[in-house]
Amino acid sequence: GTLQISLGRTVKDIFKFMVLFIMVFLAFMIGMFILYSYYLGAKVNPAFTTVEESFKTLFWSIFGLSEVTSVVLKYDHKFIENIGYVLYGIYNVTMVVVLLNMLIAMINSSYQEIEDDSDVEWKFAR
Repeated sequence: GTLQISLGRTVKDIFKFMVLFIMVFLAFMIGMFILYSYYLGAKVNPAFTTVEESFKTLFWSIFGLSEVTSVVLKYDHKFIENIGYVLYGIYNVTMVVVLLNMLIAMINSSYQEIEDDSDVEWKFAR
């Protein structure tokens, strides 16, 4: 019944959310890669020295499986490290707090709209 309709609208919401999520993810991935790509040949933490490593580090940080020390350099380049800390912090707050809460709110809103008009929605969906 209404659960089917709700699921269909939820899939649409998730698709819209994934477009935004991927854009934010790619922006931070490229930003961190550009910041640390200079240190590719050096013996440093490889977390952001390639696009692939940037992807892996940022992807696993969504689940809390990436260390904060991934932005630390073995050289005394404190400015780059501090920018890395700030970007990494903004990324984590944006992805975990803002975007995931936005996804929950979008799904809840869709479900509530369908639930409010459940009888009408179900009769017209048949």
